[in-house]
Amino acid sequence: SSNRKNLIFEGSRIHDFAWFASKSVIPLHDTCFIQGNGIVDIWTFSSPRNYNTWKNAPFYTKQALLHYSQLVGAYPYKNMSVVEGPLTAGGGMEYPMFTVISPTTNPKMLDITISHEVGHNWFYGILANNERDQPWLDEGINSYYEDLYTLTRYPNSKLLGNFAYTGLARFLDLNDYPDYAQRELLYQFLARQFEDQASGLNSEKFTQPNYGASLYGKTALSIAHLASFLNHKREGLFDSIMKNYFSEYAFHHCNETLFIQYFEAQSGENLTWFRDELIRQNPQVNYAFTRAHKNKDNTITFTIKNLAKSQIPFSVGYNPSLYSPSTATHLFWSPGFKGSQNITLPDTFTQNLRIDPSFSLPEYNRNNNIAFLNKRGSLTLRRPVRFQFLGSLDHPDKDQIYFMPVISWNMADKTQVGLAVYNSFIPPKNLELAAILALGTGSLRPNALLHFVYHIKTKKQSDLSLGLRFKTSSYGDFFDEKKQKTGYLEYYRWNPFLSFQYQIGHHGKRRKFE
Repeated sequence: SSNRKNLIFEGSRIHDFAWFASKSVIPLHDTCFIQGNGIVDIWTFSSPRNYNTWKNAPFYTKQALLHYSQLVGAYPYKNMSVVEGPLTAGGGMEYPMFTVISPTTNPKMLDITISHEVGHNWFYGILANNERDQPWLDEGINSYYEDLYTLTRYPNSKLLGNFAYTGLARFLDLNDYPDYAQRELLYQFLARQFEDQASGLNSEKFTQPNYGASLYGKTALSIAHLASFLNHKREGLFDSIMKNYFSEYAFHHCNETLFIQYFEAQSGENLTWFRDELIRQNPQVNYAFTRAHKNKDNTITFTIKNLAKSQIPFSVGYNPSLYSPSTATHLFWSPGFKGSQNITLPDTFTQNLRIDPSFSLPEYNRNNNIAFLNKRGSLTLRRPVRFQFLGSLDHPDKDQIYFMPVISWNMADKTQVGLAVYNSFIPPKNLELAAILALGTGSLRPNALLHFVYHIKTKKQSDLSLGLRFKTSSYGDFFDEKKQKTGYLEYYRWNPFLSFQYQIGHHGKRRKFE
């Protein structure tokens, strides 16, 4: 029939496929030259209403193809199609030579999402791991390369976008955080509530928050740390091994054991710490400066203590910027250890000294990672205090004390006006302190509330909290024998408490006993 058209699509060396059909999309075409493959046709298809956002989609696709081809291996196919579709499963979904992207009007978000989904041609497609059994091999590693892409394309991009440049963001101390910080902050938000999970679980065992924070985010950090560790042995070593891995195992079914054994064989390093502590398990990582002093022989000795059970190699160096791997300088690397170690270096410091200056370790607590260079040229562990209205993100280089006005009411004191002071906001801290002092306008008496709690991780998926609450308040009028009001009835309550939370199974609700 003249009303019918037969189309044949052929793809070789693929293990998945998808197709789409629409009468209303706007097609755009471009080409890309890939060294070792030749010309690749790029097609994008978007709805008319989002054309202004999608008009640069072929360029974004080209940049992604070049990015992965340069760092991992040449894109082997002759076509790449990107389609805007009504996706409800997330920002995008990948298939060989094809990806569907959910609608967006944000050009930067479209660019980064395209790069991630195009990247799956390498991780899941060509290097074909089982996505359900070992999803870190595709989503996690691919997120690492997505981060590199974002750092290259948007080196000055802030975590809060254009809001970070406003006066309000500066007032709330939120202008220091680049995009790259989101990986660690999301991980810390869960880890400090003891709700994080290991990156190497199979997909059905992740809780919904951990699917993003641990599988994508923590794995991306862990791969970045592996890369930093190997590159200090020989510049470019990680990229070299990854390219060889791609060349040798392209179009093969890969798994965790193959990946780690290959990197061990190529690097000559024992990567048990990476496999066991960053992938298969989720112990806390918490190295801390505990002491720093200047010696008479023009050297400085400082002590680093491991406050956790993990023993992961780490570096010490400089970084003038927060969460900026590209500006890091590594002075030396240390193998993981238990307890404490003293390290002595020549007294030639010109910047603050930082543990893990590339911000690649999934650190539980950055607050103890920095030694400041003071005006006398010596290192000190005293962090500057920042009094901050309302709240902010936990700043690695500051001791933050938050405050806000409070107002309340009861029958005896009437309206109470006061001030709340506290130390924990986002992510929460292990030690939480809060105090409220208020004056009753009816009684003209001060009332107080104090809150102290310390959280302890006891075992997998459980935590113990020890705390103390104190409260004083008026609750009625006091009359003498002549029924004359002579004061107020008051109460003082001390409430020590112990609570235990545990989770049943990987997806079960957390149960609390207090």
